[in-house]
Amino acid sequence: MSAADWATGVCSSFTAWTTSLESIKTNVASQPSKSALQKAGQQIESATTTLTTSLKQLGKPDTAQGQAAKQNIDTLATSLETDMNKVKDTLNSTSSGGASSLSAISSVSATLASMAQNLTLAAGNLKSFAPSGELKQAFHESSACKPYFK
Repeated sequence: MSAADWATGVCSSFTAWTTSLESIKTNVASQPSKSALQKAGQQIESATTTLTTSLKQLGKPDTAQGQAAKQNIDTLATSLETDMNKVKDTLNSTSSGGASSLSAISSVSATLASMAQNLTLAAGNLKSFAPSGELKQAFHESSACKPYFK
């Protein structure tokens, strides 16, 4: 896969996922209930599964640092899956009480923040691969990557 196509695939996947999470967050914040949390958990799981599947299907870019970049993305996907399991465990153990729902929201929010931090770390790692090379150029030239590579 060309560096340009790979970079666009990575960034498009990130954008779709973050857009989904923002929408889910807004919905839960407007109606913080156990049922809203459970629905949000299902939506987060779906969005995260889509992201990790998309990232894994990209393979590696055809560049000197392609294998390292692929390993970075695979590590991110595994980390996101682990965090998603934490979200599911939290939501499955939440009782119907208001305090329990608020505690779950707090825990899920912390896990989502961790997921976002892992995304940022992965993007930083990608920036460091062949800093003057083809992969860096592909990220900077892809319109899908503009939010991440300014």
